[in-house]
Amino acid sequence: MSEASTGDTPVAPLTAAPVGTDGEPSVAPKSEHPRMSSKRFAIWMALPIGIASLIQVFYLWDIHRWTYHNGDATYYDLQANLMTQGHLFVNPYLAAYGLALVPSASHPPLTTLVLTAADELGATSWLWHQVVMALCFVITVGLCGVIGRRMAGPRAGIVTALVVAADPYLWVNPGAVLAETVELLVVALLLWAVLRFWARPRLVTAGEIGVYLGLAALTRSELILLVILIGIPLALLCRGLSRMDRVKQLAIMGLLFVVVVGPWVGRNATTFHRREYLSSQGGVTLATANCGPTYYGNEVGWWDDKCYSNIKYPKSYDESDIDHVLRQKGEHYIETHETRAVEVMGIRVARIWDLYRPFQQAQFDQLDARPAWVTNLGMWYFYALVPFAVAGVVFLRRRKILLFPLIGLIITATIAGAVFYSNGRYRTEGDLGVAILGAMGIEALIRARWRSSVK
Repeated sequence: MSEASTGDTPVAPLTAAPVGTDGEPSVAPKSEHPRMSSKRFAIWMALPIGIASLIQVFYLWDIHRWTYHNGDATYYDLQANLMTQGHLFVNPYLAAYGLALVPSASHPPLTTLVLTAADELGATSWLWHQVVMALCFVITVGLCGVIGRRMAGPRAGIVTALVVAADPYLWVNPGAVLAETVELLVVALLLWAVLRFWARPRLVTAGEIGVYLGLAALTRSELILLVILIGIPLALLCRGLSRMDRVKQLAIMGLLFVVVVGPWVGRNATTFHRREYLSSQGGVTLATANCGPTYYGNEVGWWDDKCYSNIKYPKSYDESDIDHVLRQKGEHYIETHETRAVEVMGIRVARIWDLYRPFQQAQFDQLDARPAWVTNLGMWYFYALVPFAVAGVVFLRRRKILLFPLIGLIITATIAGAVFYSNGRYRTEGDLGVAILGAMGIEALIRARWRSSVK
């Protein structure tokens, strides 16, 4: 059986069990789940894909009438329109008012490129951009089904897709037209490649992983952490590789990562007064999240744009100068409030995982086009999912199925919340990890009941 083949038997879970001559892990015992052909699996997958599609249709029908657009979403929307006019990655706010055409690196480029492709195909309106994002989410749901199938069999794949499709913290993203929907798609592609590499390490799959790691970093800059949390450990821990083979896998992974990220980093390093890399928003994030109101006021752990008012910038400044000044301001506040900074980081983590003033956080997150009712619904869904996610961790560990990439997603989201500020959309990759783990826990429960029923 080739690497891409699915055949008519259940896909083998990725365990450390003996492998067959084709390099794939052994198939789980028949008693643990019923057999399901690829055709039947595809038919059943129509259920979660249909549910995801219907949720997007009904939600967008409501949300597209909401006139407030997040500032970052406006950035992507306008910049994509300017890209189609030949103005590559300029500051869309200045250009929209006819003030100037100056280069910008406020956000990594992938979300803009996705919307630019939509514009080129005629999908230029705000609603069309929401539809494009919704399509990306539906594709992600399908990929999660394949991921779950690869991990623990066809039934687990269907359960995984259903859990992801129904998660309010995930299906809320397309309506906002922000980077998180593209992030979900890229991370799902990354997980799919990781699972295939773990089962059968090949240079071509290592290169694929490098590409997806690069695309992840070009979606949200903090996702570069996935190189450390997923990419490198994957090559070092994968079974059946010699030391030289591991070096080769890491080399090809790193090479493709650089090929993907290099042009953007090179452009930013040479375009502005000061050297920038993935994004020039680090300074404004530090300045708005580290000040009096966010350390001691009612907005503790959140951000406040009043924190960087009345700041003087150098003459003839560009984005990198603004980033530098604001970064210094934020770092200075942290250095002069070190003890409180550590406490606030803890509050941010508690906030981002719904453990500190969750209903207040739901009000804050409305600024990112996440209605409070959706956030509150997502909070209860998350609370209900956590016990299953814990069971999923136990299930994967006992069966020696690949686990650390999912934990890596949760760690990445936690670090983002701790370092930046508590924002519901900053935990998106972590929510995907929790959803997949939760699905694995549900699968473990179903297996237990199945075994008892066949005795």
